[in-house]
Amino acid sequence: MKHQTGVKSEKHREDWETPIAIIEACQEHFNAGKPFDVDLCASKDNKRFERWFGLDSPEDNVCVALTKWAHTWTTGWCNPPFSIEFMELLTSYILEWQQRYDHKVNRGIFLVLPATKSDQQWWHDLVFQPGLVFGIIHIRGRVYYELNGERKWGADHPTQIMILMQESQAWMLEGIRHYSMERVPLDDPDKKGWTYRITKEC
Repeated sequence: MKHQTGVKSEKHREDWETPIAIIEACQEHFNAGKPFDVDLCASKDNKRFERWFGLDSPEDNVCVALTKWAHTWTTGWCNPPFSIEFMELLTSYILEWQQRYDHKVNRGIFLVLPATKSDQQWWHDLVFQPGLVFGIIHIRGRVYYELNGERKWGADHPTQIMILMQESQAWMLEGIRHYSMERVPLDDPDKKGWTYRITKEC
């Protein structure tokens, strides 16, 4: 399906790319700087990792991937469409994934979710599901999503990243951890630009 021209149609498309700097900041903090294993909600044009799932994936879409292929990867990135219908469906598969696999094996999924969606049922189903949400990364400022690698659209809502893991008694006793991520200047003084970094944790 072709998208109509105009600001409104572009803004509401569901194939925006996550800024790579956000993914790199998460990899640095949570995966020792190594790439995540899989992009769980992508297309052949916007995938961030070699292995990916999506509507045009040669394997499966994200929902099937969670219940069929989760044993083949350890860490995954997931930037899903923000529509209520998709998130309700995805949430049901995430809850099934949590119950299906051995709780002794910690598997992480990183979901980019708008904080303003706390008024919706799926958000509460995820956050208050025992042993599922390890932490929440709160992104300071509005995220500018990309299209074909170019910065295009500033989100009109706050964005957060939920860190989903299967049950682990060690961190369940501590409760959900909170992180702050913000845009900071590049470390190299000879280069202009910005990157993202996790700056606070509690």
